[in-house]
Amino acid sequence: GNHRDLHSFPTRRSSDLDGEYRQIGFGEYMLLVDAGKMAPIVRTEIDMGVAELYRMSQGVAAGVPQVKNKLLTELHGRFVFPSAAIVFGLLAMPLGLNNRRSGKASGYAISIVVLLSYYIMLSFLKTFAEKGGIPPGIAMWIPNILFMGLGAYLFRLAVIERSITDMIPFSGRFRR
Repeated sequence: GNHRDLHSFPTRRSSDLDGEYRQIGFGEYMLLVDAGKMAPIVRTEIDMGVAELYRMSQGVAAGVPQVKNKLLTELHGRFVFPSAAIVFGLLAMPLGLNNRRSGKASGYAISIVVLLSYYIMLSFLKTFAEKGGIPPGIAMWIPNILFMGLGAYLFRLAVIERSITDMIPFSGRFRR
């Protein structure tokens, strides 16, 4: 009928119970499982590969905008997150070249502000894209594009040997 047979063949197992060994042996053990009562395997967008995400977003889910948006958001996220490492690397170079007099504490503070800003922006835009407020492809790439532009601007400042802190409003007030 609608049963699955699970077999286990000749096996010996030993376990240590207070320094004593106990051996368990059996010839064959058969367990009958009713497949009719098994829950179907549900694959979410996190479990799918890139090709499957694309195929599902263009096929079955194309008629359901919320599902399609969620699939496309996850699909773009698969490329956005790895490329963010490159963006942060390009952003870190001019920050590392910045005036060394400010010390390590300012570098840590700037990096935390940058990472939090990126994460908050990405989270907001991801939610907005999943709800259908903005196309997922645009929403997921905006933070990378903006932070890449910021990195290019800061790199330009470093090339012309201008301090990044000179560009921050009111930063001169806190200098000694």
